[in-house]
Amino acid sequence: MKQVEAREAVILLRSMTRVLCIVGVLALVFTTVNVTRFATSRDVPLPIAVLLDPMIVLLTERTEAFSQVSDLSQLPALCVP
Repeated sequence: MKQVEAREAVILLRSMTRVLCIVGVLALVFTTVNVTRFATSRDVPLPIAVLLDPMIVLLTERTEAFSQVSDLSQLPALCVP
């Protein structure tokens, strides 16, 4: 009886993982389109506008990483790309 419950749990977890991945991809597409449309509405060339979203994400992640550092000896490790 335990194997059936475990098998059902695995199936449920796999389906939930697929749904969450789809939601993540849709959110990524949504934000990329919004940032690109915002930039092009302000006369930014399209090739640059498409690259703005990944640059903003990288910048915010790096800023959050620096703000979470409590020990200053960890800073050089964060500066390496």
